[in-house]
Amino acid sequence: MTELLGNDYYEKNGNQFVFKNNRTNIGFDDYEIHINEALEITNDTMFKKWLGIPDVLSGWIQYEIEEGASKTEIEFECTLLNSDPRYPAVAAAIEKASVKFSNHMADILIRLENGVEDYFSDDNIEDRILDGEYEFDESGSIY
Repeated sequence: MTELLGNDYYEKNGNQFVFKNNRTNIGFDDYEIHINEALEITNDTMFKKWLGIPDVLSGWIQYEIEEGASKTEIEFECTLLNSDPRYPAVAAAIEKASVKFSNHMADILIRLENGVEDYFSDDNIEDRILDGEYEFDESGSIY
């Protein structure tokens, strides 16, 4: 984000990241991710810039993040008429932004799956026991 929005983007955005994870109702399984309720966009302008939508076209593009049939998706609306000479550029920007958002959702899904696998791995469980995070009684039950 700093490369795209500048080193001080966080401060310019009220000491917030462009994406906020409210950690609410996150669901995932095989190739599906549902994070609509957890995802908060704190700055539409910065978000559109991250999506690759040029500032000059940004005003004609609206978006909504919603739950699709199998995952969280982004829907765009172009407020230009099809006959407007700028329409092809806006349509191309929307297509590019859709792909970027979809790829980002896929990356989140991979990170979630890897995190769960790591958390429940034998090595992690053993480390947590050895670090004293859990104590057991003689019967093997956790205190």
